[in-house]
Amino acid sequence: MKVDVVSRREGHAEEWRQRLVIPAPDGEVISSFRLHADGSYFSLRSGDHTIHGDAWAFASFFMDANEEIAGQEVMYVGKAYGQDGSSNVWERTRKHETLSRIYEDHLPGGWDVFVTPLEVEYATMSSSDHINDSDDGPDLFGGYYDRYVEMKTGRVLGSGVDLAEHAMIAYFVPHYNKNLLDWCAAKPTKDMQTMRSGGFRLLQVHLNGWWGLSRFYSRQVPARVRSHLISHDLPPNPSPSVTRGIGSADLDNWRAQLSLVPNGHEIFASDAERAGVALRVFGEHAPEERRPPEVILDR
Repeated sequence: MKVDVVSRREGHAEEWRQRLVIPAPDGEVISSFRLHADGSYFSLRSGDHTIHGDAWAFASFFMDANEEIAGQEVMYVGKAYGQDGSSNVWERTRKHETLSRIYEDHLPGGWDVFVTPLEVEYATMSSSDHINDSDDGPDLFGGYYDRYVEMKTGRVLGSGVDLAEHAMIAYFVPHYNKNLLDWCAAKPTKDMQTMRSGGFRLLQVHLNGWWGLSRFYSRQVPARVRSHLISHDLPPNPSPSVTRGIGSADLDNWRAQLSLVPNGHEIFASDAERAGVALRVFGEHAPEERRPPEVILDR
C-alpha cells in the first residue's frame, strides 16, 4: 500500500510531500484503506479485522515521528479533572470557549488542530532534592499522601493535577493561556504555597510525546523533541527575577545528578530519540463520539 503525506511547516510555506510504502503484516492482507472526516481519520482492513484511528497518528507512526509531521505547537494547556476526578477530556472540551476560539483562528488557514488527552499516570517523591542544605525534607504522610496521591490506590489527586498543569503552562507559555504563565517562587500561588508547606522544593513533570508520535513545542520551547522533563523549584530564598525553571543558587552537584536537574531534559530528550514509536488504534473499543459512522466494526 502506498500513501502520500503532505504537510507545511508554516501556513504559507511550500508543501513537504513524502510517499510511504506500507508493508503488510506477515500473513495478513491489507485492503479497503479509506480516509474519513475530511482526511483526519483512517480505516483499513487487515485480514478479518478493521483497524481505524487518527490519520495523523498513522502517518507519524510510519514516518517514525519525523519532525515535519510530528511537530505539534502547544497552543493551550488545560485540565479535565472536575470534582474528585469525575470529569474527562471529552466532557471538558465539548463546550470549551478557548478551544472554539483556537478553531476559529486556525482552521480557516488550513491547519490541523489537535486535542491531545494527557494522563498523569503516576507520581513519586524523594526526600532528597537539588538544594545543598540540611532541610528535613517533605513529610511523607502529611505532605504527600492524601494531599497529592491517594495512599490506598496510588491515584494522583486534584492537587497533583493542578501542579502538573501549572508546570506545563509555565514551561511552554502557550499563546491562549492567560493564567499561570510564570512559575515565580518569590510570588507563589496557593498551590505553590501548599507544596512548600508540605516540605517540597522541587517539582518535575515528565511529558512524553503521545506514545512517541508527538513532538510538542512552543515559541518559548522551540525544540521539537519527543520527551520533555520540566523542572521548577521553590528555593528558600527565591529571586524575583526567576519566573520559571530552577531558581536556586545553592545546587548540590551530587544530588542534582540524582534528581536530573541540570541535564535531565537533555538526557530524556536524547533517550526518546532512540526509542520506538507505538500506534494506538481504537479497534473494536472505539468511543461512539470519535468514530465516523461509516466505519463499520466487526461484531
